[in-house]
Amino acid sequence: DSVYVNNAEGAMKATNYLIDKGYKSIACITCTKQNLPSADRIKGYRDALESHGMNFNENLLFEVEDDTIEAGVEIFRKIKNFTPAINAVFFPAGDMVAIGFIKEAKNQGCIIPRDFAVVGFDDIPAAEVIEPALTTVRQPKLEMGDYAIGMIVDKMEGRESGIKHKELQTKFIIRESA
Repeated sequence: DSVYVNNAEGAMKATNYLIDKGYKSIACITCTKQNLPSADRIKGYRDALESHGMNFNENLLFEVEDDTIEAGVEIFRKIKNFTPAINAVFFPAGDMVAIGFIKEAKNQGCIIPRDFAVVGFDDIPAAEVIEPALTTVRQPKLEMGDYAIGMIVDKMEGRESGIKHKELQTKFIIRESA
């Protein structure tokens, strides 16, 4: 049994938003520890680019080890002077990496979103309190938990014997960072 979100759709929403805002050089930051979600999120990013007639550039794909603020600081240092210049960053790796990127960008004198538009993934509580507030893809975590508990109870009480899968949709949350 499983409860999951449509990661590819969430990544497409984020990437489409950035493209629709006029961004042409969009980096994608993934996490090496999130195998299937990362692959699905990269697919959504790639599909969005291609649906707008843009080429997928593997040089704009970066990996971090984990969803941490420190990883975001390191990513900023890698891409601040990248050629071709990057003007938007999508973080399917997670909001913590995006927050670390924003913090380091501000420490280096950059203005978000003027210098870099930033979009995260997860919608953790800190996404609302960072300045500027983080535009992100929300996963319905409470709903996921409710479905998972319901599946377990149904199995324990003998109401369900087969394997069930429940896919939930993400929601794109627009804030100030993009």
